[in-house]
Amino acid sequence: MSETMWVAIGSVGTTAGIGVIAWQSYLMRKAVKVSQDALEVAQHALVASEAVAIDAARTRLDAQAPAVTVRFTEVQWPPYAWSHVGMPVNPWPNGYEWHFPEKENDRIVLQARIVIENRGDRYVNVEYVGDLVKDVEGRARPATAHALWSHQRNGVTPNLFLQKEFTIKELSENYEARREGRPLPHRVTGTITVHDSRDNGATDVWELDLTGCPV
Repeated sequence: MSETMWVAIGSVGTTAGIGVIAWQSYLMRKAVKVSQDALEVAQHALVASEAVAIDAARTRLDAQAPAVTVRFTEVQWPPYAWSHVGMPVNPWPNGYEWHFPEKENDRIVLQARIVIENRGDRYVNVEYVGDLVKDVEGRARPATAHALWSHQRNGVTPNLFLQKEFTIKELSENYEARREGRPLPHRVTGTITVHDSRDNGATDVWELDLTGCPV
C-alpha cells in the first residue's frame, strides 16, 4: 500500500475522532442545559412557595395584631403663643399684629393632641420619635417609650401632644411657600411605633405631620 493511502486512512481516522469528540461535547452541553433548566424551575418553585408562606404569615400576624388607633384631636387654630415652660400655651389676642423686623422672632406654637387607644386584650409597647411631648404638671416633656395596657385597664395615652414652636418669620416663610406652590418648609413631625407583646408579633407605624400658614 502506498504512503499516500496510509496518509488518507490516517486523515479519515482523525476526522472520525474529531466527530466523536464533537458529538460528546454536544451531548454534554445538552445535559448541562437540561440540568440548568431543572435548577431554574426548582428555584422559581422555591421562590413561589416562600412568597405563599410569607403571605400566609403576614395574614396571620395581621389577624392577631392588637386593635390600636392613633388620631389627632384639638388642633388649635389660630395657633397659640409660646410659653417658656412649653405648657400650657395660650392664644394671642384677637387682631394682634407683628411688624418686621422688631417682632419677627416672636413665637407661635403649632399643637395637636394625640390620642392612642389600645382596644385589644393585651398590652402593647409604644415608642416615639420627633416632636411628641407630654404635659407633665404644666411642663412639656419629651414623650418616652412605655407600655400601653388594654382597654380593660383604660388603654388610652394621657396628655400626649404633637407640638413645636416657630418664629413668626418662619411661619411667614410657610405663607410665601404656599403662595409659590412649594411644600411648606416648617412642619411639626413625629413617628409613633406600636409593637405587641409577642416575640414574633406585629409592628404598626404612624407618621404624623402638622403644618400651616397662620401668618
